[in-house]
Amino acid sequence: FDVLDGPAGDDASVRPNQIFAVSLPHSPLPAEAQAAVVAECARDLLGSYGLRSLAPAHPDYRPRYQGGVWERDSGYHQGPLWGWLLGHYALAHYRVNGDAAAAQRLLEPVQDHLRDAGLGTVSEIFDGDPPHTPRGAPAQAWSVACVLEAWWRIEQARRASRTTDPATPRISSNTTVNESLNNSRLTDMDVPSPTAEGVAKSVHNPVGCAVRTGENMQAVDSWCARRTLRCFTTPSAGSTRTPGVKGAG
Repeated sequence: FDVLDGPAGDDASVRPNQIFAVSLPHSPLPAEAQAAVVAECARDLLGSYGLRSLAPAHPDYRPRYQGGVWERDSGYHQGPLWGWLLGHYALAHYRVNGDAAAAQRLLEPVQDHLRDAGLGTVSEIFDGDPPHTPRGAPAQAWSVACVLEAWWRIEQARRASRTTDPATPRISSNTTVNESLNNSRLTDMDVPSPTAEGVAKSVHNPVGCAVRTGENMQAVDSWCARRTLRCFTTPSAGSTRTPGVKGAG
């Protein structure tokens, strides 16, 4: 349930909050429940650029984020895809399945979006229905940060798995996957960061996405754009997605 003991009782609406119980470093769920969460999100919420904020089968679902202020505000959490949740879904998918390449392919549609709204960056939200038109802020920090962190953490886990004993089980109990993800830290990123003058410090928000603070946010935006382009403009050899075709979800 998304809400327990609410004014209308328990709320069984299918929403994306459940993905955090699998994507965050320490899951409270057993492996079977983790797999069920990922399967439900894939079936009802996953789109090309994020997770829907409400399943399409719900009577309150809004397929398009449009209209006046009241229409947009009332529909903000009633259907639009949220871009920052794509990173959490990819992390959860990897934790359940142990397939780093498959998890990273989930992030590849972002490359199609880099020229749609804010050049080289990721929008805040998208229409819930295809073709998932970008809406909201055209350059949203948490969308960029969470997608990049997911890509980087899965890549670090993939590289670490190459050094482990091939005979070591990786998925019967997802301990190895969890340890790989938990040992990843953004402070170890092997790419140039903004200068010390431009960024005062780096912090992590409660859901694990990178948030960089400082006086010169233009330096951060430039760094995020360069990193985003480097990650997603070259599809992997195993990708089956056709460049330029949107709305696979």
